[in-house]
Amino acid sequence: MVESGPARLSQWLSYQRDVRADYERAFGEPPGVLQGIGIMTDSDNTRGFAQAWYGEIRLEAQAAASD
Repeated sequence: MVESGPARLSQWLSYQRDVRADYERAFGEPPGVLQGIGIMTDSDNTRGFAQAWYGEIRLEAQAAASD
């Protein structure tokens, strides 16, 4: 989860994530080959209402570390 709650409603927000590091943190091992991504907004756990708009979503290869 990147952010939750009403603190920054009605604002366009921009995020940068290290998807590989997020995966390793969540599952304790490196990921396999990326086959797809899912972007979602939901409120089923709270039985509330959620509405979201998504702008550009871009995946970029991370630059290799130089030794």
